[in-house]
Amino acid sequence: MFLSVIVLWQFSLYAQRSTQLVFEGTVSDSLSGEGLPYATVYNHSTNTASITNTEGYFKLGIQSWSDSVVISYIGYENKTVSLIRSKKSYNIRLKENIYQLSEVTIRPKDYSYLYDLIIACKEKQSDGIQQAKAYYQLKSYIDNQHIELVENFYNARIKGYSLLNLKLKTGRVGLQKTNHSLFASLETSKPIMLHKLFTPSDLFPDSPLEYKKRRIKKKFYLRLVKVYTDENLDSIHIFYLYPKKNKQDYFSCKLWINASDTTFLKIELEGSRLDAFPFMPIYDKDHLTQKNLKITKTFRKEGGEAYFEHVDFNYDFLYHKANEKAVRIYTKAVLFTYSQDSLFNLPMFQLNTSNLTDYQKLTVLPYNKFFWEFNNELKLNYKIDSNHLFMSDSNTVSNQAYQFKQAIKLKDFFNYPAFKWSNTRFSVKELPQNTAYKESEGDYQLKGKLFLDVNKYDDSTNVFTASIFDVYQSFYRWHINEKTNCFFNMYFDLVEIERRKLENSITSSDKSMKSIEELYKKSLNQLETNKNQFLEDTEQGRNMGGMLDWNSKIRNELDIDNLSTFDVYQEE
Repeated sequence: MFLSVIVLWQFSLYAQRSTQLVFEGTVSDSLSGEGLPYATVYNHSTNTASITNTEGYFKLGIQSWSDSVVISYIGYENKTVSLIRSKKSYNIRLKENIYQLSEVTIRPKDYSYLYDLIIACKEKQSDGIQQAKAYYQLKSYIDNQHIELVENFYNARIKGYSLLNLKLKTGRVGLQKTNHSLFASLETSKPIMLHKLFTPSDLFPDSPLEYKKRRIKKKFYLRLVKVYTDENLDSIHIFYLYPKKNKQDYFSCKLWINASDTTFLKIELEGSRLDAFPFMPIYDKDHLTQKNLKITKTFRKEGGEAYFEHVDFNYDFLYHKANEKAVRIYTKAVLFTYSQDSLFNLPMFQLNTSNLTDYQKLTVLPYNKFFWEFNNELKLNYKIDSNHLFMSDSNTVSNQAYQFKQAIKLKDFFNYPAFKWSNTRFSVKELPQNTAYKESEGDYQLKGKLFLDVNKYDDSTNVFTASIFDVYQSFYRWHINEKTNCFFNMYFDLVEIERRKLENSITSSDKSMKSIEELYKKSLNQLETNKNQFLEDTEQGRNMGGMLDWNSKIRNELDIDNLSTFDVYQEE
């Protein structure tokens, strides 16, 4: 029964938004004038931050023109900006750190201590666990045409230099056609999660960071670029490691290391014309060639230890589609962690999404318009809001609509389109062959669930609920006819009835998170009680008396007469 049916309800407890001053501009290199991507813009007065986009542009809210704002970028001197009331835009130029050595080319044996430094950094990595919010953005292009956008927010779990897991708060995805085709990066966040700096993987080229000292020396050349002292008088070393041969099998590696406390500050991995690659086409007849990948990771210091902060995940390849000219696709993905002191309230929803692609997760979870219009979370900003323009373009297919346009053509991407609940009834035409069915000893299983999401921004609080039929855990082994379809719909109507009762309970409560969570748990318990009674009384649609009784209850609550709609039990 592979169908997802959704009904949505949301309300705002407060409608007023506070006005906020905005500080915006560009961060660039003082000599070249080139924008510095992913520089940190931190407001010490409000403990809020922003990051620059790939062109160095940023936007940050401030409380007053006396706020203390500091710009930082690894390898450059920090700069404190004095805000001016009448100034609308700032061009902030950062200087590279001083006390540097001239660039030199060396043989590995000349600077063997640098290999020891790598090993020392690896051995010192923290075992501490931290949590933070995370922002993820992916953009894909063919030539200069923007064809794909994915934006997600997560709660992230971090251990030292590694990103352990991501729990989805909300997301949006948009696609545009090129040459009558759609391209989608179905699960780029998964390779980002799977890539580990010090652990070999068949999905990625080998990296010198995976090896011991002796093998690093054997496989890679070393070139020292610069040594400088930072604002804390720590000694920072920048150097390259690049493969001696078989370049298609290895990453070249550029390292920024704090030699004073043996921690990695930044790691840049790059490979061209690669054999190992974390992506493959979804169609067997298609294939990829000339595969390039660049991964940049930065780390923040806290309590004397380094923790994962950001990954920049860029790749491109030639996509060969049967009987068509190959096209080069460029994808830029970035994931930033921030706000370690405050996590998202994740949606209250019991759905196992561990085996789903990014696109499938966004199909199942309802799109929350309030969040995208009112959130003031850290994200990449643009002088022109290109993301909004792309998502609102009439040519963009997105999850902002509950029923995807061109759903049949998109089935390979989204798999299970979500439909907005209405009085129109749904029917099941075929038996599913899903994992839950294969592993279950029973004859059937129906799973309807309540989705609840609470968001608070500025002076507004939004409560968003949905009734969702869990397609991944529902199955029915017996023959399906109009009576069983009537039975399915009546069961789902019970979920909707409980959702409406939950809505009324929240409206009359004190609307605190504690009260909302308690009411939600109470609704789940009541839903389970009602479901068990319904299943017992109706015998999967075979008990006429039970079906008549429950049909009457549903008609009184929702004004829906399922028996008449499916024309069952009429003669009886």
